[in-house]
Amino acid sequence: MAVYNAEEFLYKSLDALIHQTFSDIQIICIDDASKDTSLQILREASSKDARIEVLHLTENHGQAYARNAGIARATGKYICSVDADDWLAKDALEKAIKVFEAYPETDSVLFNIQYIYPDCHQHSYAWHFTENKYPTFQDGSFQVMSGYDAFIESLDWGIHGWSIDKAELFRQYPYDDTCRFYSDDNTSHIHYLYSREVRCCSGIYYYRQNPQSTTHHVGIGRMDWMEAANSMRRQLETKGMKGDVLSLWEWERWKIIIDCYWFYFLHRRDLSARERRSCKEKIKEAWEGVDLSRLKNQSIYKLGWYPFPHHWHLFSWSEELYFRMRYLLGRR
Repeated sequence: MAVYNAEEFLYKSLDALIHQTFSDIQIICIDDASKDTSLQILREASSKDARIEVLHLTENHGQAYARNAGIARATGKYICSVDADDWLAKDALEKAIKVFEAYPETDSVLFNIQYIYPDCHQHSYAWHFTENKYPTFQDGSFQVMSGYDAFIESLDWGIHGWSIDKAELFRQYPYDDTCRFYSDDNTSHIHYLYSREVRCCSGIYYYRQNPQSTTHHVGIGRMDWMEAANSMRRQLETKGMKGDVLSLWEWERWKIIIDCYWFYFLHRRDLSARERRSCKEKIKEAWEGVDLSRLKNQSIYKLGWYPFPHHWHLFSWSEELYFRMRYLLGRR
């Protein structure tokens, strides 16, 4: 558990871990230089439960870096990350472990996600698949996928990334800490890709939706999404992935660039002149790196989606026109 200024939620999250029905666990909490009482809360909990280990980072590095510090201390057969403002149902780990024990070829087991909102309403994660070839449970979750299929389905988050994985996956492919934000998502994609089998369990992960979180915040941190996508491409290339995997990711990367431009279009009045320049520079840098040959089989020949290689101003103009039309039609 990576922790940063989470005093409001820590007691609930820790209590759920301490009282898991599967009790043979190591609880590693990494305080990422919190400025509130989070570290004190963690140390008090550790003094009462020997399974809780507390690591204190003197400088704030971000969630992925903190998680990797914890992975280096982990000794278990399986590893799971829990955000400090979320919590697990008390039988969640037990249900996941039973799946691993029943299916030895399984390397990753996904939890059942329950979204929790500030007004206390909640709803289940909406699974959606590109193909209807997977056997499913009554709640819509899938029973089993190959690692490759899970990678494909995770590209647009038809399946989510909250899972418990065999420790070997984390040790071989730790969290991508290239960026402060977003790059840790790459780890889920990579773990699925290198899994033999991926399955679901009925254990519930309660995922708190925080409107103040970084992904909801208006700021240039959103541009890290493009660098994180570029980092993922570098990893796939380094690992010698086949052309179809690279092409699929390049299409995802292109969609992320378009999404970041849409974010800039919607919120540029909320940014300073310097931040606006930085956003445009980052979008342009990402645009310049697009591999058009890998997009040739995708739907790019329409307004707002064609990259206009070597013609930045033409591309920028087309995006402005596309997003203006989209805005006027109320598609926000």
